[in-house]
Amino acid sequence: MRIAFHAPMKPPDHPVPSGDRRMARQLIQALRLAGHEVALASRLRSWEGAGDPAAQARIRARGARTARRLIDRWRGADDRPDLWFTYHLYHKAPDLLGPPVADALGLPYVVAEASHAAKQAAGPWADGLASSADALARADAVIALSAVDRTGLEGLVDRRRLHLGGADARRQEGSGIEHGRGHRLQAARQDHGQRAGRGRWPQ
Repeated sequence: MRIAFHAPMKPPDHPVPSGDRRMARQLIQALRLAGHEVALASRLRSWEGAGDPAAQARIRARGARTARRLIDRWRGADDRPDLWFTYHLYHKAPDLLGPPVADALGLPYVVAEASHAAKQAAGPWADGLASSADALARADAVIALSAVDRTGLEGLVDRRRLHLGGADARRQEGSGIEHGRGHRLQAARQDHGQRAGRGRWPQ
């Protein structure tokens, strides 16, 4: 499977080390070890830490332009991705690329590690919070990397689309939660096909 990978908080080849960069690299490695072809979709960073509306507007504009370029690049191309995978989105770093590209190209959309802080609805990152909530509603699968994150998303994502990954998933083996990223990605593709068949997304 060809996977377009995006990390809106920090791309995996960012020069500054961090836990977020390390996790993005580990996810890419795991996906490749599972036999998938993974390519970085964009290095666009949507993270804005100061709560500056003007800066956020500039980032959203860059996101819209980048999404359009990706759509134009991949529409009808032989190397278009089979699935879009976004790592780590939240109100300060919303995914500005995955939802529009996946919608335009009819791709399954998968999110790993997301958080939702409802208290930010009236704060300086309200637009980012709304974008993140829309992305989670759009996602075919959402992978929480801890049980705590999973609990925090249960009010936004139905259990059929919400999966537990990482060490917590291994501890809950036998509980009915699906294991293995490859299995979850295949399930996301199947679910996307069923929802698209009901007219959920334009092709």
